[in-house]
Amino acid sequence: MKKIINYIINGTGFGLRYLFTFSVIAALIFGFVCKDLSKPLISYAQETADQLLPLKIENGKVVEPLNTIRKASLKFADRIEFQYPITINTTVDSLNPASLPDGTYLTRTALYTVSGSQTKITSLQQDTLDLPKGDYTEFFRKTVNYGILIISIIALFCFFLLLFVMSTFYSLTAWIIAKFFKRRAEFDLRMRLSACAVILFYTLAYLVNFTGSSLSGSLIFVLILVFQGVFIYKGLPRQPLKEEV
Repeated sequence: MKKIINYIINGTGFGLRYLFTFSVIAALIFGFVCKDLSKPLISYAQETADQLLPLKIENGKVVEPLNTIRKASLKFADRIEFQYPITINTTVDSLNPASLPDGTYLTRTALYTVSGSQTKITSLQQDTLDLPKGDYTEFFRKTVNYGILIISIIALFCFFLLLFVMSTFYSLTAWIIAKFFKRRAEFDLRMRLSACAVILFYTLAYLVNFTGSSLSGSLIFVLILVFQGVFIYKGLPRQPLKEEV
């Protein structure tokens, strides 16, 4: 604790290094949670592939399966299916989009994607594709892992930006508190104080979740203000004050 206090009072910078480190940890936790939640998706994706494959397109026309209707629904949890059908209908060349619910539809010569009142029709033209029936588990696993990696990287920068904005906001509340207690607190000190407070109490909020309880946003706000108040009142010398925000 003494090291933290010494860093806030005598350190340099705005605490960005610690905010970034905390963001990395948060992004890693987020990634692991996503990976755990995505495990069933791989088997569900394989189940969907088993229902729809084999599929073969030659020179812009489906040649396998012929004169067949196959249907599947994207599934993300046990006994729960999205009402988003994937249909292969090789009994016709075209469909009437007005009569189709949301979903993806493949005819002998075109791919229809229906979303609300919008329909995208993609002609197969000279496309060639061969997807035999088989085990695609490893492909789905790599695809999911790659997607989680991309999402985690995006989450990292989103977390960092959010934490920086929050720290900047709390540096303003620290300035108000310092004015009230007639303490001098420069902007960089207030930023270090706010960064440490945000990291401390949001870590506490995360740990509290494991007990089955939770800390509301308003409670965290109050706790941070109390922490700032105690630190500024006891940790900073009383001085006549004339400072910039």
